[in-house]
Amino acid sequence: MLTLKGQVANIFNKPASLNPDGTERAPAQSRVQIMETDEIGKMSLTEMRLHSIDDWKGLDGKQIEIEVRIYNIAGENGGGATVGLYAPKSAKPVLLKA
Repeated sequence: MLTLKGQVANIFNKPASLNPDGTERAPAQSRVQIMETDEIGKMSLTEMRLHSIDDWKGLDGKQIEIEVRIYNIAGENGGGATVGLYAPKSAKPVLLKA
């Protein structure tokens, strides 16, 4: 199990993306951005899709931790593969004490 810890930087709804012909390519999604700091002090912004935006209400700017998993994002033509993070449906953000 992996745990992501950081400060909630932004909670937002991303609108659906459309193909050039106007058909929906990807549905609208709720997302969160979390600013994390690694052990050497380097900061990075992680963005994840949310199952329920209600679990995140009132957490903007707060320090949290949440259980996450890793998935592979294949690059086009077999190159440039990278990984992404997601929180399982059962995972809920935990507010950390200041």
